[in-house]
Amino acid sequence: MAAEFIRSVRAIGLKISRMQSEGEIGKVGYINYGMLRSSILDRSPIYRINVYNKEWYFDTVQKECQGEYDGNSVFRFLDELETELDEPRKRYFGAISPVDLELVKLRAAAMFNQFIVHLAGYALNKESIEELSNIAKEEEFEVRVGEYYDLSEVVYKEDIRKKDSEAVKEWLEDKHEDQYVAAVLKNLDLSGGDYGGIDLRRVDFSGSRLRQCGLQECLLIKAGFRKCLLNDTDFSGAMIHDADFSGANLRGAAFFGAEGARGIREGLTSGIYSLSGVNFAGADLSETDFRYANLPGADFRNANFQNTDFQGANLNNARFSESNSDQADLTEEQRGSVIWVKTEGEG
Repeated sequence: MAAEFIRSVRAIGLKISRMQSEGEIGKVGYINYGMLRSSILDRSPIYRINVYNKEWYFDTVQKECQGEYDGNSVFRFLDELETELDEPRKRYFGAISPVDLELVKLRAAAMFNQFIVHLAGYALNKESIEELSNIAKEEEFEVRVGEYYDLSEVVYKEDIRKKDSEAVKEWLEDKHEDQYVAAVLKNLDLSGGDYGGIDLRRVDFSGSRLRQCGLQECLLIKAGFRKCLLNDTDFSGAMIHDADFSGANLRGAAFFGAEGARGIREGLTSGIYSLSGVNFAGADLSETDFRYANLPGADFRNANFQNTDFQGANLNNARFSESNSDQADLTEEQRGSVIWVKTEGEG
């Protein structure tokens, strides 16, 4: 599924490059994937890809640049649901019409669209795409996925504008609503900040310093903390589904009661999909507090576990390296629930 989405990105990237080389369009600010609901009913689920400058929907300058993404690999399951429901529908002698079934299908389509959003983010952040790197982009560039000319979500973002650490820290501590999602805050010193309770989904903090910060109860779904300094930072009660802490220094950090289960979090109207689990690979987890954290499917390969506390933590199907199995202080039940894997260089 990810490979199919990547192919659509490569195709639109090549088209953008060609049109830019011919002077037909300028720098790109947005690539927008929009689900066409009419195509869902026709069993040919198509996402229309539109390319815009920095003005997004208000772009009235550039020549039209469009493409398509075929979502059949995901939406075929919705078609199967429609077929499955059609036979019992007939038993009600017209009380449930084909139009009623179409309404059921369109309501369910919103959940399938949400899965495409997560699939797109997973695919775009998994590998570097040359066709995307080669196009001329605005200082802020986004790939968004949603419904056609309706709500959409950022699944990939670049932002090369210069940022001042103190200004960003003050901005975060003001705790605005709906201002931080998918922000790019790389290589900044944000240590000592009180950022508890704010929505930081998809924010990229890679390479930044966030030592002794308060991030309790934050929404950190798909947030990026690669190679960050996070000593003594408090993530207690935070939602960290698919967050990336690979290579980070988390010495003395706290994840008490944090939620990061892989899969679908039930009980929420929209659902939270986690395709890869929380990534702690190669992180320094010395004296880190994971008590009662919910981390099934997390990646702990090649991490440092000196005095790490996993009391009461759910680690079902979490991945640990065989080479440091003695270092991880786990109960017998936890040891039986995790997956011990050989890492590169092991026999």
